[in-house]
Amino acid sequence: MKEPDLIMNMKETNVALKEETTPTTMKSKKMAVESSSTVGSSTTAAASSMEAQTSPKSKKKSSSNLNNNNKSALQSLESVKAESTSPSPPSPPLPLMPQTPPSAATTTTNTTTTTSSTSFIDFNLTNDRISVLKCNNQIKELHTLLRDKETSHSDFKFYSDRLIRLLVEASLNQLPYSKQIVITPANCEYNGIKYFKGVCGVSIMRSGEAMEKGLRECCRSIRIGKILVQSVEDDHGRKKSSVIYAKFPSDIVTRKILLMYPIMTSGSTVNLAINVLKEHNVAESNILVLCLFSTPAGIQSVNSQYPDVHILTSEIHPSVPTDFGQRYFGTE
Repeated sequence: MKEPDLIMNMKETNVALKEETTPTTMKSKKMAVESSSTVGSSTTAAASSMEAQTSPKSKKKSSSNLNNNNKSALQSLESVKAESTSPSPPSPPLPLMPQTPPSAATTTTNTTTTTSSTSFIDFNLTNDRISVLKCNNQIKELHTLLRDKETSHSDFKFYSDRLIRLLVEASLNQLPYSKQIVITPANCEYNGIKYFKGVCGVSIMRSGEAMEKGLRECCRSIRIGKILVQSVEDDHGRKKSSVIYAKFPSDIVTRKILLMYPIMTSGSTVNLAINVLKEHNVAESNILVLCLFSTPAGIQSVNSQYPDVHILTSEIHPSVPTDFGQRYFGTE
């Protein structure tokens, strides 16, 4: 055969083969797609049916578990309440310890402190003319240092000035005052007070001069008078006090008097000074006695003889430092 005839035969055979194979392949592809869709639909249906079958059961199980847990918790709470409300058995009584009676020394110290505090309270409660500084740790320490024999001269003077300053400031609170309105730098009104003028200090020489510094530090340019009282023994050996010197401002009658004397033991010296002031026509109600240390006997003596005189002290105690003047001025 010739070559053109062979080529034509080959093309015809190829076309025939294509026509035979294409319908079979298409059919197989359609069969595969249909099978896959049927498998997917069957799986989804099976899954949905499984969910429909299993979901109510699981919900029922979970709810039943919660109910069981709640029941068990309530039962445990009820048991705890029952245990707490049930009465506990009484505890056995503790054995009593034997009490030892206080010693004689303790009893004596307690009685002495009670008597001194009782006298202190009686003075404060029964007479409004007698005032005592409120005892705190600061004042108690100053009393201790001024009684200590080991305190040096410089320290004794320093602590004495501190106590005198506290006493003088407390005495200023008992002076009369009037209301006063002032204008501040911001042009605002302030309702304040103002002390009446006419305050005068009088010191009983020599120990009373130790209190002049504290008074001048609190009241500038204050006028201070002097009274010198001297004690002389008579023929029978008894001490007799008399006024040797007295110098006052000319207008002392119209002034409030701060009579300064640090130690008051028997009260005789203070009584003589008050008597001299009364001779200069000073009213008892205008006299305020300032004492650092006072005994109950001295307070009673002054108050009984001059009941209208005010007395201010830092302590009322049977034992007072009688060497105050010598230690303050360094002449001991």
